[in-house]
Amino acid sequence: MPETLLYQSSADLHRMLRSSSVVYVKPINGTGGRDILRIERQREGKSLFG
Repeated sequence: MPETLLYQSSADLHRMLRSSSVVYVKPINGTGGRDILRIERQREGKSLFG
């Protein structure tokens, strides 16, 4: 079972990305699978824009 955390700040997201290369962010209320974000850690030295 993956670690689960109630998101409170961007520091939470940064901490999760240090320990895992992929993080899923889900809305607090059930949405039937809609509005789920998949966030991937980028390789060092690689910018988000290419």
